[in-house]
Amino acid sequence: MLARVNDVRATIGRCANLCGVSVVTKKPDWTGLARAPFAPTRPLLARAREHLRPWFQRERDESDPAARDELAREAWESCATAGLIPIEWLTSERRWVRWIMEHVGRGRDRTLDITDARARQIIDHPPDVQACLTMASDPEGALAAEHLAERVRRALTQWSSPTSPPIELVWRADKLEPETGSILLSYSEPPPGRLEYREFNLQGERAFSAALGDRSPQGWPLFIARMARESELYEVLVDLGYDSANAGGIVLGFEGRSNPYVHAAELFAMGYGVERSANRRYLCIVARPP
Repeated sequence: MLARVNDVRATIGRCANLCGVSVVTKKPDWTGLARAPFAPTRPLLARAREHLRPWFQRERDESDPAARDELAREAWESCATAGLIPIEWLTSERRWVRWIMEHVGRGRDRTLDITDARARQIIDHPPDVQACLTMASDPEGALAAEHLAERVRRALTQWSSPTSPPIELVWRADKLEPETGSILLSYSEPPPGRLEYREFNLQGERAFSAALGDRSPQGWPLFIARMARESELYEVLVDLGYDSANAGGIVLGFEGRSNPYVHAAELFAMGYGVERSANRRYLCIVARPP
């Protein structure tokens, strides 16, 4: 049985170093994170793929949605039995996103336009066998990603209105693009318009370009670059001595609040990711299937 991870920080550092990226501990550095996102080390990939081979074959031969769902649940349970994932994951509070594609629209930048509530289901097991493989190939990395995502969630809660609904943490394990309008948080100075372009927005655009590198501005690379820009705008306000920010239309002081993009950058650096659903209810830990 897979041992519990006793030191998540060590796991985060190990994953990031093996990916060739240093972990951000203070001011986030997004440089190059959009060039080759979603590439964790996946130390158990070969073993997990071999173990799940029969379920992949059965899934290919099955067209009934209910039967395919049962196959995914069965495959997930088999990963625990085989020691690929901790047995307690079967009864934990982890949840996954399942997309119902006939209700999913597409934005001009290839993002998912989720305006229909029927487009998203939250379920208690990975949505397909490929998602099971994604989780079972790197369970330590998944635990580290959850740890960082929880920090992001807490930081976002600090910036939320007291009347806002709780932010739920869920997994996304698919090859689809980010949601339209799913940026974590947007910053501007209070009141907006006082800073000149070169003092504020130019710095954000430079961070945007540094994160993107030579990747085309669409899909996940564009999304990551947008996050890099917002992260830098926060840092500029702090460096200029502001004690508050206009965050998502609400002016709040920096005291007692932290920058959620610090831990978001760490997630992307270790090969995972994070996005906030457009309806603001869900914070998704993103893992792309191998």
